[in-house]
Amino acid sequence: MKNLVKLLAKNIKKIILFGSILSIGGKNKLETLIFLCVILSILKLSSSYKFVDIFDKFFKNDKKDELDLLQPNEQPETSTNVNKIKNNIKQICKKNVISTNPYYNDKHLLDKQYNDEIKNHDFVLNINQSTCAMPIFNLRTFKDINFHFNFLLHNFDTKKINNLIMCKDIHKWMTTSSLSDEDLSDELAPLYYIKKQDDITEVFEYLKIFIHSNNDGTKNAFVQKGIDYLVIDKDINELIEKNLIKDLLLEKHYNSYNLSVHDDVYDFLDRFLSLVLIPEQLIGEQIHLDIANYYENKKTYEYNFNTINSDINMFNTCI
Repeated sequence: MKNLVKLLAKNIKKIILFGSILSIGGKNKLETLIFLCVILSILKLSSSYKFVDIFDKFFKNDKKDELDLLQPNEQPETSTNVNKIKNNIKQICKKNVISTNPYYNDKHLLDKQYNDEIKNHDFVLNINQSTCAMPIFNLRTFKDINFHFNFLLHNFDTKKINNLIMCKDIHKWMTTSSLSDEDLSDELAPLYYIKKQDDITEVFEYLKIFIHSNNDGTKNAFVQKGIDYLVIDKDINELIEKNLIKDLLLEKHYNSYNLSVHDDVYDFLDRFLSLVLIPEQLIGEQIHLDIANYYENKKTYEYNFNTINSDINMFNTCI
């Protein structure tokens, strides 16, 4: 019964039309009813698409009625296109959900940054007044030279270097000054020159410095060329000519400084520390550091965290 009602609902237009035609031709209602039932039976039992299609074309029925009368194993020719459209809609919806997701994190990006082997180890440092007072422990280069360089002061730890920088700044304004054994002890102190070019790093002995105190307490520093000086002579002269470092030899084979006399103390410290300090005439420019080397980076951390900041207790507040 339900199926009959459903069939009547779906074919209501056809039934009304058939009924209208039959009512015009005859007065016998019983015959009309029997004829309508026969037509409904034919519509229900018929499995021929062409048969229904003839009526659809003739009566201009909706496409929806045609789809309802098709067998389950029959599909319209446009079903493939419909499925494609549905799939495209699903993909668009998925993309929109991802892009508009209010919660997002950089976990995968950070994982990549921590685990990828980065080949570019260049760090750009802007030169200002503060950076000129900070020793550089990394290989470095400037815009007008084609190699990285560094100078290492023999067994001078970060605290000793920092103390000599403070001595230089203090003695600059004093008329009399000298260096104690705590500032600079008697020893042989080789100065090393490190050069990196075309991914090849080499270490050379640049200078030898003999620090000695006489019986009267006078301290002297005697400077002479190192064993590799002739190999690096061209590089050293280029750095001196471009005022990136100062010449401890004063263009001589050797030179000496009286570290008990003010002028010699300041001159020695100024030239000696120019090997690790950025010259002030470069303020406003940039220096490029190669931060790939662990040994150099460790000294930088040692200086920044354990030397200049170890005893700072400024800006204590209860706010």
